[in-house]
Amino acid sequence: MNNKNKGLPAEVLINLARTESLADPEKDQLLTLLSKGLDSKESEDFLSIIKGEKLPSLSSDVIAKKIFDPEEHPERLEYLLQNASGENDIHVVGPAKMEGYVGFYDSKRLIHDIPAMLDDGRISDTEVQVKAQEFIFPRAELYGSDLLLIQYSAKRGDKASVTYENVNGVLLLILMSESPNVIRNYQTERYIHRFDKRVADSGLSYEPLCKTVYIQLDKALEQLKEGLNGEEDLRLQLLLAAMKDINDPFVRQEMEKDDFFSDIIEEVTTLSQDKEVQIMLLSEKYAMADIATMRSTDRAEGRNDILYELVQEGSLPVSVGAAKMEVTEDTFLSNMKLCGFEPPKK
Repeated sequence: MNNKNKGLPAEVLINLARTESLADPEKDQLLTLLSKGLDSKESEDFLSIIKGEKLPSLSSDVIAKKIFDPEEHPERLEYLLQNASGENDIHVVGPAKMEGYVGFYDSKRLIHDIPAMLDDGRISDTEVQVKAQEFIFPRAELYGSDLLLIQYSAKRGDKASVTYENVNGVLLLILMSESPNVIRNYQTERYIHRFDKRVADSGLSYEPLCKTVYIQLDKALEQLKEGLNGEEDLRLQLLLAAMKDINDPFVRQEMEKDDFFSDIIEEVTTLSQDKEVQIMLLSEKYAMADIATMRSTDRAEGRNDILYELVQEGSLPVSVGAAKMEVTEDTFLSNMKLCGFEPPKK
């Protein structure tokens, strides 16, 4: 492989790996080279996957969507939805088309992970969160609201078909690989949290159109290895634990005893050696790295703004602000102006 490719952006090389004219050995070389751009842990993880030494995570976007595809594997998604929600009569009809409600031209659009149509008319959406998100509750509210608006959107030429009285609801599953503190710190043996009702301080309650279920994959794995189960459903616990870490030796050992799980292992093994899937896994890792970098930058910029504001108010000496940012006082004052703050008058 020509070393001059090392200077190209990762996305360009990732797209290059999709070129049909490249033979598999060349694609392997390119993917190995690209993995060097990740931090050592992620690079090592990816190389272990393409070498067949370990399996990709079931929580990975590309793998989860394949394993629980509502068209190819409705029985798997159905099992997860039924047992996680506590509704045994759920039946998956097929994938849901995310069309209907149209917001503002430049409004943000939500991307749903595994949307499916249920036979009772509801839309289900299974969201897999790899990293802990302290804003998980407002995020879920937005996802549920978006799906409800899609449900309420009238079909073309049939405007009167959907009303407040007959609009179908939504079932939202939030699978968390890393539990945010807002959930982890709540003292309970349970790791599945079902929000079935809304209750007023007066005691008045009603069933909302959107039922949301939050699932702690990390806690399910912890309890499985400790011989505990706060949900008293061993098979579901094993599935959730596998979604957290399918490469855990104890998890793999238990999965191989059941054909349902053995089939999942076999399919993930096949997928992990597919070149297109490998490219998608690598793209996903780069995307996660970009998000982590942006969050780190945002935190640093937020801290800097606080320092600038304190100096502007006269509550903090310039020398202290500069020392905390590890820059000279002149640089601190110059950056302060660029960010729209007024340096203190001498």
